[in-house]
Amino acid sequence: MKCILFIGGSDSGGGAGLQADIKTAEQFGCFATTAVTAVTAQNTTGVTDVTMIDPMMVAKQIQAVLDDFPVHAVKIGMVGTADVARALYDTLRGIPAPILLDPVAVSKAGSPLLDDDAVSELGRLARVATVITPNRHEAKKLFGIDPLTPDDMLYGELKEAGLGKNHTILKNFRGDDEISTDLCVTPDGTLRTITSHRSNSASRHGSGCSYAAALTCLMANGMSVEKAAKRAKMYVFHAMEAAPGFGKGPGPLNHAAGYDAVRGM
Repeated sequence: MKCILFIGGSDSGGGAGLQADIKTAEQFGCFATTAVTAVTAQNTTGVTDVTMIDPMMVAKQIQAVLDDFPVHAVKIGMVGTADVARALYDTLRGIPAPILLDPVAVSKAGSPLLDDDAVSELGRLARVATVITPNRHEAKKLFGIDPLTPDDMLYGELKEAGLGKNHTILKNFRGDDEISTDLCVTPDGTLRTITSHRSNSASRHGSGCSYAAALTCLMANGMSVEKAAKRAKMYVFHAMEAAPGFGKGPGPLNHAAGYDAVRGM
């Protein structure tokens, strides 16, 4: 069993953040440890309040896990503030485990989850990550990568943003009404496309968190980034298709059904 350290915010609605991470890890047979960066009052319609955890306490949670558990991979979700981003950078740089950064800036319901002051610090944190997984809006806001950028120019833009040394997976960067296309840019500049049918489900709360968590678990078990990304994308598609329909807004996924659909992949 592989041990994963999940760093992020707590979602009282149970569909996103650390709750989604833990549910995903359980499906993929991994053991989840956590460091809480924020506590949110949240449901499927939005975030009504956020309490950030003191950066020193965030660092202490991480160090407590690293001191006692064989962490095989780290996933960073909601960072929230520049101070927390600095604490994560100082605590995690140099650790031997792969690090995935899912740069959460806005919730699926449209609520901001990242202070403006944290943008530059998040960019610095991204440079020590093994994989980063921004969606098209986060890629533009945080790293200046425009969705209209021609494919053959993406690597140059990523290098200019200081991200050329890691795998960068640009989620939903291309596609149409029926097909969702992610672009995976490798450290040597190779571009891979990862596609799936686009789900018509309105239940997509926590889909980004669940995708990144699945990708982290698969990498911890030795799967290549490209193969893990394909499987994680299919996992989320099926989890959305089988969603329980809870909530008045974009509802949570069915994590168990998602894993059942990709078990043999």
